Amino acid sequence: MSKLVADLNVYCSSVPEVLVPHGRYGPIVHDGPYYVTHLIGKLWDEDCINIGGQGGNVGLLNGSVSWRPISKMKVYKASHLWGTSGAYGYW
Repeated sequence: MSKLVADLNVYCSSVPEVLVPHGRYGPIVHDGPYYVTHLIGKLWDEDCINIGGQGGNVGLLNGSVSWRPISKMKVYKASHLWGTSGAYGYW
């Protein structure tokens, strides 16, 4: 079934940002200021799974919405900017 909407689980090494709406204890945002103070040089190793993303809600064209664990999500190119350094999303 085709997907229509999904919670934003996204990473982009060119910006840099990693966002997950559902971590173990709530939303997780790793962005520029976070990397300056915490993970200098480790930015390229982060994605939604390894910062603790748990999954998200996915809405289907038939109107239903269901929870999908991040381990069952696929990674899709979410941006056409910056070539292979663009944004990637899970849904």
